[in-house]
Amino acid sequence: MKARLALLAIFIVLSLLTVAAFTSFGLGQSGDIYAIEVIDWSSNDNGDDPPSWDKDVASCSGSLQDTDSDGLNDHFAFTISNGYPGYECTFNVTVHNAGNVTLTIADIDIHPTTAPATEIAVTVSQPTTPWNLAPDDDVAGGDDEVVVVFTVSLLQGAIPNTSYDIEGTLTVESAGS
Repeated sequence: MKARLALLAIFIVLSLLTVAAFTSFGLGQSGDIYAIEVIDWSSNDNGDDPPSWDKDVASCSGSLQDTDSDGLNDHFAFTISNGYPGYECTFNVTVHNAGNVTLTIADIDIHPTTAPATEIAVTVSQPTTPWNLAPDDDVAGGDDEVVVVFTVSLLQGAIPNTSYDIEGTLTVESAGS
């Protein structure tokens, strides 16, 4: 009986050591960090609309937000101020995999929040979903980040001198899912 208890104790200790070894070397799932971060944005609006005019008619502005309080910007929002029919603004949003596992961006949800579909259209020109982002490699511009390019167009139904708000979120999952 004592021999059986001793063997059982040794088995339990070895099992715990094996689990600890796999986890501490990152082979287990407990150390996986799934983190996406929106790190930058820009637009093609230089303030002169249209290019041959010398006046500021409309403008684009934006912000990045941390909606889940993890210290990483995971949401983006843009505003077209003083818009008019025919105005168009292209945004470039840099998305970075801040975690240590490959992630799949399954969907990009970019939508107007203050206007009906008769006034505004949003087109994502790159990349097409889904796409994978490698784990963070600490190299700027590496395969751990991608630039999402989308264009916001104010349609003929747009109301002049109106502000239009656009929001964007990313649906992220583990590439192994």
